[in-house]
Amino acid sequence: MIIKNQEQQIIKKAALVNNELSMFRWGMREALARRSSSNVWGNGFIFDTEKENVEKAFQRFKKINKLYNLFPYIEKELSKYGRVVLTLNKSKTNDILVNVVPQLFFSGIGKVFCNEQLAVIYQRFDIDNKSILVKSTYDTQKVKNEFYSMSETQELLVMDSTKEVEEYLQIPKEYTHNLGFVPVVELVNINYFQTNFNQYEFLTLSDWYPANQYEELAYQAFIDLEKELMLNHSRIVGTEGTQQLIQQLRAQQAQNGRVVLEDFLIETTHGTDIKIMNGNGDFEKYTGVINNIYDIYYKQSGLSRFSEGGGAQKTVAETASIRSQMIETIKHKANLREFQILELISKALAMYGVIDYFEDNSINFHINTNIIKDDGVYLDNLIKQLEIGAITTIDIIKEFKHVGEKEAKEIYEKNKEFMEKNNDFFGELFVDKENGSNPDQEIDSNGKHKDRAKNGEQ
Repeated sequence: MIIKNQEQQIIKKAALVNNELSMFRWGMREALARRSSSNVWGNGFIFDTEKENVEKAFQRFKKINKLYNLFPYIEKELSKYGRVVLTLNKSKTNDILVNVVPQLFFSGIGKVFCNEQLAVIYQRFDIDNKSILVKSTYDTQKVKNEFYSMSETQELLVMDSTKEVEEYLQIPKEYTHNLGFVPVVELVNINYFQTNFNQYEFLTLSDWYPANQYEELAYQAFIDLEKELMLNHSRIVGTEGTQQLIQQLRAQQAQNGRVVLEDFLIETTHGTDIKIMNGNGDFEKYTGVINNIYDIYYKQSGLSRFSEGGGAQKTVAETASIRSQMIETIKHKANLREFQILELISKALAMYGVIDYFEDNSINFHINTNIIKDDGVYLDNLIKQLEIGAITTIDIIKEFKHVGEKEAKEIYEKNKEFMEKNNDFFGELFVDKENGSNPDQEIDSNGKHKDRAKNGEQ
């Protein structure tokens, strides 16, 4: 039986044309994706829970799936493709494994009332020089797999016998999980809201999409630079009388594996000596144009490449504006990603059997973005928030040290003990200006002032 044309079209999604321009485009997008991933995940992440069994299960999940490597990789994929689909599968050792679905083979997730009710995913495997396609349909209770092979006429045929393939891939035709949720998570890069033909829709777009017109422009600039390097450089010039010498030099170059024939020119009007004709190419003009294009490319994508050096001098106002835009983009990505990754972790922990996916709120997940800050100014702002009761001492430690709640409390108690033992030295430094007392003697286990807590202040 031949698979339906609609599904076949999904599977045969057009691949990139393998030419120089396409390779150049994806080189720019890869560099942009690396910058995005580094900005979001450069300082790692924090998982926080008060439950020991949950912490143990998460550490197992983190180790098995190498999350410190996996999350930055996913971020790169999100930057390049706009969305990523992950599946969660239980191994024979009862570990929960994360699988990143190949970008060209997923159809999407059907959502009902904002809860995942159905997912249809395509994955391709090569077995004994034969392409096998697996169509997996996930719902809240079971997973159904269908197997297809590619015919000589490039048609997808339903496989009648799948036992050997099932054993080889360790993918059964159907199995029941009874989780109550779909073990699939969809991550999106950045949501763009637009109106299209009187219909409102959310689009998940790649980082490069708003700036894709600059990719071909940059490519052309590099081509122009290459031409300038080829046409306008120093050469050896000789006369007809030195032609034999030049041929010898060419032969020698060929023997050494370096042939630069265009660098040897013959003149018929000037003397008998070999001379050097110096090139006068204005290469900085081209590199300046290229740098300016790249600056605009990153700016249009919501990021910045200042650390690589820009083509033009930026004013303080321009620098501040672009930096503000970059920080806004990174924060938006991080906030969105925290929500999406928390869903992934919650489903994984539920599959380990240590939490209830629908009711348990005992876990927290936070991304430490790689945004360069002025630590002095940053700490001053945190202290000001502490003074008005907006945050606690524990909150400051969490933010400044990039640790979770438990670690922050341990640091606080250790520092408190140290300062109490050295009260004679630290006493004047930690006097509460408001009431003239030592606040460290009046702070509870959560890092809040007891007197303020009594008065209803947070």
